[in-house]
Amino acid sequence: MGSPVIRKIKKGAAKSRQWTAPIGEDCALFTQTLEHARLAFGNAQDVIRFIDAKCNVLVALTTVISGFAISLAKWNFELPSKSPLTITAIAQAHHIRVYLIVLPLIVSLVATAVCIAGAVWSLIARPPKSGGFTVLFPLPRNLTDEKHREILIERLSGMEEEVILNEFSEQLATLGRISQTKLRSSRIVAWAVLVQVGALIISLLAYGAVALPKP
Repeated sequence: MGSPVIRKIKKGAAKSRQWTAPIGEDCALFTQTLEHARLAFGNAQDVIRFIDAKCNVLVALTTVISGFAISLAKWNFELPSKSPLTITAIAQAHHIRVYLIVLPLIVSLVATAVCIAGAVWSLIARPPKSGGFTVLFPLPRNLTDEKHREILIERLSGMEEEVILNEFSEQLATLGRISQTKLRSSRIVAWAVLVQVGALIISLLAYGAVALPKP
């Protein structure tokens, strides 16, 4: 059977000592369940870290793309007023086609804002506080410092198997909700980047078709 180690601190003991459950059918089932819960806990945390890393990459990408789009707009605005390449001159010569340049560019910039907002939301979105206090996630919540320490001492002085598994189940449920929220936000971010790139390409193609001289 597996051999995970559970640290159990006895009241009044000067030092914590290693405790291994006795060999038995019930103990083997508990040990196997606890090991599986630990693997699930670590897997959920890895998923959250992966989603955060993906959002960071997408935010960096959308920042570069939006910077390029803003630079192009700035270049166009700084052209001489009599230049046929300015958006004003194109609008006067091509009343309809100018919309294929301006509107996709605006959509691209809006997608940038959506991307950044989605990435930020994935970092701050959390499910509402629910359930009781757990050692696995020892936030004091609404507890006073004294009560917080008291509960920690009580739990660490000895926890029954059922209490340990209940803590894992509650925290796994919380991590699952967090992962789901982050996953939804990361999908919004990814779609926003795709829209941003596509709209910018359409705007550039439309500008090139109108502004560049025909052979």
